[in-house]
Amino acid sequence: MRSRSSIKMLLRRRQFATMSAGSSVSAFGDAISPIMLAFCVLEATHSVAYLGLVVGARAAAHVVCLIFAGVLADRFPRVRVMTYSCAASVVSQLLLAAAALWVPTNHLWLIGAAVLNGATTAFYAPAAMGHLPDTVDEVDLVPANAVYRVSSNGAGILGTIFASVLVGFVPPAVGLFVDAATFMVAAVLLASLKSPRTERRAVDEGSVLTNLAEGWSVFWGHFWIKATVGAFAVVNFAFAAAYFVLGPAVASEGLGKSSWSLVAAGQAAGFLLGGIASLRMPRRHVLVYGLLCSVPFAGFLFALGAAVPLALLVVLSVAAGFGLELFNVSWQVVLQSNVPRRYLSRISAYDQLGSFVAIPLGELLSGPIAAGLGVSRTLSVFAIVCAATCLALAVTHPVRAVGVRLTLDAQRAIGA
Repeated sequence: MRSRSSIKMLLRRRQFATMSAGSSVSAFGDAISPIMLAFCVLEATHSVAYLGLVVGARAAAHVVCLIFAGVLADRFPRVRVMTYSCAASVVSQLLLAAAALWVPTNHLWLIGAAVLNGATTAFYAPAAMGHLPDTVDEVDLVPANAVYRVSSNGAGILGTIFASVLVGFVPPAVGLFVDAATFMVAAVLLASLKSPRTERRAVDEGSVLTNLAEGWSVFWGHFWIKATVGAFAVVNFAFAAAYFVLGPAVASEGLGKSSWSLVAAGQAAGFLLGGIASLRMPRRHVLVYGLLCSVPFAGFLFALGAAVPLALLVVLSVAAGFGLELFNVSWQVVLQSNVPRRYLSRISAYDQLGSFVAIPLGELLSGPIAAGLGVSRTLSVFAIVCAATCLALAVTHPVRAVGVRLTLDAQRAIGA
């Protein structure tokens, strides 16, 4: 899809540039936090089970608050929801850092701080998903989403690299304070913005439960939405299993830890390259395009279980990340251009819920499955299921009919 504006002109839009900058700064800190928190807990307790309890409590709070975050973002100006979420996350992250530094073995304080942190961070993403279309012209939705994701992914990679260096020189809790500082920067940036005039007030009547039911009715009433979320719950399950559990297991038995880091780096590089490539995305059948682009991930799963040479595995990991990122951008654009704005944050919350549930399930269940089938066979089964699910969905009529919908004025602007 050809963009009317260059990337440089897109970044001159203050609303979009500031929002992207805030999200990127926060993504940098978010990449540091999990690594540092893990080392804090493990160094103090030497208990993987306790670490799992802390991380699990944070994830559970995030999931519970995610649904209500969508309603809140549809009821109130989204830029304010994003700002308050970042400001609240400063406090919760400072409490988590303090608990991890001074009382890491106190279950009540550390788990309580983790729960609060998971809750405060849940309110950002649904609001951002709904706010982004109001920061650019309709015809710039594709490049805007691509730039937004490339900047966030790039910041996340830099944060991971920074954490790997930082952990060797300072106490791990310092990294948690760094994440709190990034939330502060993001909050300050977002606080300087005003809600755009183009933003329509979304839900302002009815109870929260009524608003939840309305959002669910829209979500469940469109086959292409619920089916795609379901399909990518399957993909996310396999992704978490491959990169976080089974892949490291394969590496420990043959590839080696340093070799696995190359495979993981390849996936990250693929995400960046996919975001750049998504700048030129077709407007017709865009959801089919995204689903087909996700199929190379199945090839990576097959190769991981087949003990292929390291160089080939790294290349396939790059291809997997590349294709999955193309899907991510296409999916965001499809939602933003087809779902009425007043429901967009709620639909985004339901979408993210599918991902947040599938990822820990993949981490939790892949081990027992592999214990019964074997690692290689498990990866092959995951590959077949992922490829079959995406291909089957791509040929359905409701999915093939979905494209980037533009108003008549926007169509005239690009000569469509």
